[in-house]
Amino acid sequence: MKQHRSRLMRFFLFTGFAALFSQAAFSAELGLEDIRRAAVLASPDMRKLEIDKRNQALAKMAYYFTYIPTLSASASASFSPFEAAKGDALDALDAGARFSISGKISIFDRGKAKNERANLSLNDSVLDVKTQAQFFAILEEADNHYFNCLEAEAAIKTAELQAEISAVALETAEIRRAGGILSPSDYFLALSNKSAADSSLAAARTNRSLALRRLEQLIGSGGTIELLPLDFGNYEELLDRISRWTMEEISDRFLTLKEELASRSPSLKSAYITLQQAENRYNLTKSAFLPSLDLSASFNLDYNIIARPPADPLSYGASVTLSGTIPLDYWNLINSEQQQRNSLENSRIDYQDTLAAFDINLQSQLFTLAGNAQTLIANRRQAEYSALLLEQQQELFRLSSASMTTFLDAASRSLSSETQKTRAEFSFLRSLSALKSLGAFGDEELLSLL
Repeated sequence: MKQHRSRLMRFFLFTGFAALFSQAAFSAELGLEDIRRAAVLASPDMRKLEIDKRNQALAKMAYYFTYIPTLSASASASFSPFEAAKGDALDALDAGARFSISGKISIFDRGKAKNERANLSLNDSVLDVKTQAQFFAILEEADNHYFNCLEAEAAIKTAELQAEISAVALETAEIRRAGGILSPSDYFLALSNKSAADSSLAAARTNRSLALRRLEQLIGSGGTIELLPLDFGNYEELLDRISRWTMEEISDRFLTLKEELASRSPSLKSAYITLQQAENRYNLTKSAFLPSLDLSASFNLDYNIIARPPADPLSYGASVTLSGTIPLDYWNLINSEQQQRNSLENSRIDYQDTLAAFDINLQSQLFTLAGNAQTLIANRRQAEYSALLLEQQQELFRLSSASMTTFLDAASRSLSSETQKTRAEFSFLRSLSALKSLGAFGDEELLSLL
């Protein structure tokens, strides 16, 4: 429990520090951590949750106000004109002031106050969990937008390389066509390939612009931003280790993470709090069968402004009352108790279902992570071999020993392999980000567990 509170404190400190970053940060190149902090700062959901916390604090304050004695003061005056016509005008005037204080103490309230305090505490916990879940959801969204932008940038470089290769192929085709040593079909193939390359480059630039606009909207930037490149070398050791996982090692990681996540996963904590709230409602319904006992006291002070001697203008009074209530409409109480019992049973089913779904989700995340790592290793090898093949076919094409079709096929294969490698890299990073969000992990914390 102490570790949980410590982690939650670090989480809120991180959120607080995010508010220290201003729009001036957008003028420089932004890395992943900068994007995360800016996204948290700009999030309307986080601001709304902060307002909800303030309202919850006010609700708690209003609850404890009920224990403060009630104070009231009043003044009144009246005049009866018909009575004044019969005699002295002062006899027709009635004016006075009153001050009163009263309080009520529940000697036995059937556990109602205890349940109310428990529910207030649970409401605080609900907001904490919602804030934590939203925080890590924003981090995951920021990661995805950042990766999308970098992937789009890599796609532009690949498209530019494709445009260069197609331009060289077309230039060579025109020279050979002028010398009468190129067939019309190869020339048209070079033209078609050049047009396709230009189209791919234009589409890649459009995708990058859209990805940047979405990222700028997420972080609340008013102008164009520049992104720092991602150093994938920081993940190489982790990638190599995960790509070698066996089924037994994945199962071991699952058990380790499951034990660690049991007390910190936002989805599990939310489900457990919902179950506790249902139990409190059921206990409150059962306590309604018991009698209640209250003690109340009041004091009144009255002053009659127009009182004349020998009458005393000042008077006061006090009372102490002990009262009890015994419920007799048991048919309504039994009906309500059965309804709450059914609701509690539904909450237990939902909680068990959440636990089962969480197990499946965690296993799926680990299998996805391992699969993405293995796919990336394979795509790297494929991209390396395809690049060597392209280099060989390019040399043969230059020496007129390879056809236009063979050369362009090798170029297409190499470029496609490079694209697949880039996608695999960012798919691996996205799966890491999703696992971090699932367990509310920090980066270093997650890497140490993997």
